[in-house]
Amino acid sequence: MSTCNNCNCSKTKCTCDSYLTTPPACPSGVGCPTPEICSEFYNMCCVVYNGPTIVDLNPFIIETGDTLCNIMEKYILDQIGGCVDPTGTCLATTGLSVSNVTSSAITVSWTSNPTAVNYQLSVATSLGGPYTSPNVATTSLTDTLIGLTANTEYYIRVVTACASGGPCNSVTIRVRTLNS
Repeated sequence: MSTCNNCNCSKTKCTCDSYLTTPPACPSGVGCPTPEICSEFYNMCCVVYNGPTIVDLNPFIIETGDTLCNIMEKYILDQIGGCVDPTGTCLATTGLSVSNVTSSAITVSWTSNPTAVNYQLSVATSLGGPYTSPNVATTSLTDTLIGLTANTEYYIRVVTACASGGPCNSVTIRVRTLNS
């Protein structure tokens, strides 16, 4: 760890975080700023894990290519639970991201889930709900909420239905629509 104390503002990265990189292109739906070499602050969705797969964290696994956002989602779902399925065979969906945010619509994407039969967006105007599902269940990995109110904060999650039961809720994300 002695190399961590020798970091400076040159154009090289500190060696103490060798498995974390900031990709040259942003992940889908994430506005990553140009990384500052000496910055202590990063957008978690812009930092990618490029080390070996870590499987001894069961039930969640950290894989090469996971962003810190994805890793935190997996950890939160593992620690506080994202499912009501007592058998544990229905997994919560991870990798929620948004794009094409306008004053009246938000497009939401998520990661494929091997236990899912289908997915359904669930939305509320407060974290405590009530949550509604304005669109029909889909097998797609993206859906668009339309008819939203301008300059309004929405809480969005993906509800996963599984053959074994469920449903399982993803981690909830907060998004504000644009001014009209």
